[in-house]
Amino acid sequence: MRKAGFRCWLEQNKPALKTSSVNTYVRDAALIERRYGRDLDALYAEDRLEGVLSTLRYTVADERASKPNPSKLRLTKRMHFRSTLSAYATAVRHYRDFRDSSV
Repeated sequence: MRKAGFRCWLEQNKPALKTSSVNTYVRDAALIERRYGRDLDALYAEDRLEGVLSTLRYTVADERASKPNPSKLRLTKRMHFRSTLSAYATAVRHYRDFRDSSV
């Protein structure tokens, strides 16, 4: 992951974001790399991060059916999978937007 570039891109292209939000997106993207065991740039090269994003989708229907966590993130039952996975997906989508803009 191009951490410094991603942080700079967020600050320049998402001016409404607070510094704490920028830090959270960078941290979340780094956690995705660790849990998926691959660099986000390599995953971007494969399929523009669609494979990762597909594992971060958890619908209301999934929630009602008590389906298990579909991602490689370590989440506990007390966590709300839908909102937690959605937050990580936002970080991944921002990273994809960053990469799309620098290609």
